[in-house]
Amino acid sequence: MPHENAIQGTVIRIPSDTSVIIDVGSKHGVRLGMDFKIYAEGEPIYTPDRTEELGKIEHVKAVVRVTQVQENFSVATSIEEFDITDMSKAIYTALSSTKKPLPVSERDIEPFSSFEKTIKVGDLAKQLKQAE
Repeated sequence: MPHENAIQGTVIRIPSDTSVIIDVGSKHGVRLGMDFKIYAEGEPIYTPDRTEELGKIEHVKAVVRVTQVQENFSVATSIEEFDITDMSKAIYTALSSTKKPLPVSERDIEPFSSFEKTIKVGDLAKQLKQAE
């Protein structure tokens, strides 16, 4: 989970399909092993009377772990591993399970707009709180 004093940066380069370089480093408090989410900022969320913006949805594209730290930037790699067993489980789950709908009014449903899931230079990065 992100936390109050989370380090925030931007993807500045993509050297491979498993790693990114973000524009924050040791002088910003980044340490080896820190996790960051790579995300796109979505639409704003308002109070029910729409008088106050409460924040924006964060569409998470990936979670990465810092593997190299320099003073002004860091290299982070994907922590998600791909294997056939996981893929089989995901396909089975997608085909066999559905969530029970909440008892909501159809007129109150406002789906989020779609977002680009591909990581790009310029995407945002935010530190995730380490497990304690």
